[in-house]
Amino acid sequence: IMTVPSSYLTSTKNTAAIFDAIQRAGVPEKFSYEFLKQLGYASSGDRPIIPVLKSIGFLNDAAGPTDLYRKYKDKAIAKTVLA
Repeated sequence: IMTVPSSYLTSTKNTAAIFDAIQRAGVPEKFSYEFLKQLGYASSGDRPIIPVLKSIGFLNDAAGPTDLYRKYKDKAIAKTVLA
């Protein structure tokens, strides 16, 4: 049974751009606020993406990228992975 995630975004303005940046960037050891800044998203409004990435299985509890995160970087299957 899948549970409903409790994470949410207060703004979706940069969400698509962040996902695009994830595809272009290397895979970090940990997806931190610093890494998010390196992607070009330093606003506090962008920070909630990290718990959302955890809740959809892109990051583990320690914010490390999962296999799903790595698969998403392949543009040929990215939409399917995200779905």
